[in-house]
Amino acid sequence: MNYYRKIRPFGFWGPVRKLLEQNGESAERYERDRWDIPVALIATLFFILLYVLMMDLVLHNWGRAVWLAGGASVAGFLLYKMWWPLLSQEDGQS
Repeated sequence: MNYYRKIRPFGFWGPVRKLLEQNGESAERYERDRWDIPVALIATLFFILLYVLMMDLVLHNWGRAVWLAGGASVAGFLLYKMWWPLLSQEDGQS
């Protein structure tokens, strides 16, 4: 249980988490941690879009650059809405 308490691995650790909650462990962190994988996927998409966008700007591929800029804007907005508020919670600010 000490491993789970320190590492917080993803996967099927529900029984261990429930046991820790019964022993007085706070469940607040689990609510914040459930967004980690979706945020990581959106952030990966965001940076890939930015990378390809820069290449298309250098190559003067304006049509695809516009679509990539739009996609990066949407991914960046989603990243901002899903991730940024969680950072203030971790710092103890609301």
